Amino acid sequence: MNYNYPKEIYNTKIENLNLRIIAVDHHLPFLIKNENFFREEINSPDYIFFEGGLRKNIFYRGLAKLLDKKDKSIYVPDPLFKGLGVNDLILGGVGADIFVSSLKKPISRMDFLKKSGAGLIGLYLITGIWGFREDMLQKILGKNATFDNKISYDSVQDFRNIVSADNFNRAANELNFEGDATYFVGYSHLNGLRAYINNPDIRRKKRKLYPHLERPSLTDKIREYKNKEGVWEIVGFI
Repeated sequence: MNYNYPKEIYNTKIENLNLRIIAVDHHLPFLIKNENFFREEINSPDYIFFEGGLRKNIFYRGLAKLLDKKDKSIYVPDPLFKGLGVNDLILGGVGADIFVSSLKKPISRMDFLKKSGAGLIGLYLITGIWGFREDMLQKILGKNATFDNKISYDSVQDFRNIVSADNFNRAANELNFEGDATYFVGYSHLNGLRAYINNPDIRRKKRKLYPHLERPSLTDKIREYKNKEGVWEIVGFI
């Protein structure tokens, strides 16, 4: 397809599953702007994976409407869990306190430099909870600016990337998914997924850092959605 898609696309292979990861900006205007591209991409593979669920996210609901075969399943490998971990809340609270303190009027040049540094640290801790760090970097330095988000040891996003990579490997190795699969996912996840998809040792070691986020009945399953009279509903966990 001759189309200048503005985000990165990563192609890899797990056993007999050809996995195509398409980074997206999951907002409706981005979908509308690139509708022809998405229409072709969503109707091409044997399996379709979305980062987010189909009940709340307007981007993914809109993307699903481009699917010609309405009886086709859409899968979500992203973990389903409730709430943030204790460590994340602590870091966020500390970050917020540091950031707010940095906003107080400085009384000297040295004080200004200290407060500026503290403000950056506080903001880093706050945004790290939701994995916004790379998004922020790209807004400042451009879309090609990246850094290794695997250092975000208390980031929910890092945990999500690990679990998603685990679920893709389980789909290929245990659930016998074969052929072509496409995963539509927010672009800030791409570096983590690329690092984890074919590195089981790294996934296993890194996942041990997040016991506070583990919910085995929720995080170790791929959600399967089906279109029921125009409404996408979860029909199973596999």
